[in-house]
Amino acid sequence: MKKYRTELKLIGSCNKDTQKSLFKHANEEFIRAIVDAVWTTLDKKVPLRPKQKAKILKQEKCLRKIADRGRTIEQKRRLLCRQEGGNAAIDLINIVNEHF
Repeated sequence: MKKYRTELKLIGSCNKDTQKSLFKHANEEFIRAIVDAVWTTLDKKVPLRPKQKAKILKQEKCLRKIADRGRTIEQKRRLLCRQEGGNAAIDLINIVNEHF
């Protein structure tokens, strides 16, 4: 995750079309960095304020799909390219951006 710190911060500040294209053409390691960020946050290893926790809990089902170890990288990439998965990941990255 540390290797892709700048890319993760960049995704949070891009517009929706750019984000979708970055997810669509991301390499396997970058997808794993996103999954690692999601997993670390869902595992409660990142300190969050109550409002941040509430926002993540609303999207927990989708974030768990992204972090699921039973899914292939291609399935995770497709999930991130869809609106619900991409929005959930972007929201999470923006929330925990200060911890990267």
